[in-house]
Amino acid sequence: MEYDDSHCTITIKDNGKGIREDIRGTIFQKAKSTKGPDKGFGLYNVRQSVEALGGIITFDSDETGTSFMVRFPYKEEGG
Repeated sequence: MEYDDSHCTITIKDNGKGIREDIRGTIFQKAKSTKGPDKGFGLYNVRQSVEALGGIITFDSDETGTSFMVRFPYKEEGG
């Protein structure tokens, strides 16, 4: 987690196989999953929540893992 004067950035990393290149453009779409039916709501819901806060979610992925970065407006209470 990192803070600056007006934003908070949260980075989540893994060391898995990475996200396949052919599905990178659809991972935030509702009900899109490589794990079967009735799946694919997690990243969709996260993106909706982040955007409702005025933020963005991005990712970088390669064969050594994936990093998701969430950035949203942040101001300390009383600040």
